[in-house]
Amino acid sequence: MRYVSKRAVSQGSVQRLHENTEQGLAWSRILTDLG
Repeated sequence: MRYVSKRAVSQGSVQRLHENTEQGLAWSRILTDLG
């Protein structure tokens, strides 16, 4: 995983990162269930 520079990290981008992570986890769970 790439680390984002502190300058680029604002509260909004952090929130978006969390949402993306949760989506990724949900997808991997779905794919694991299907597999």
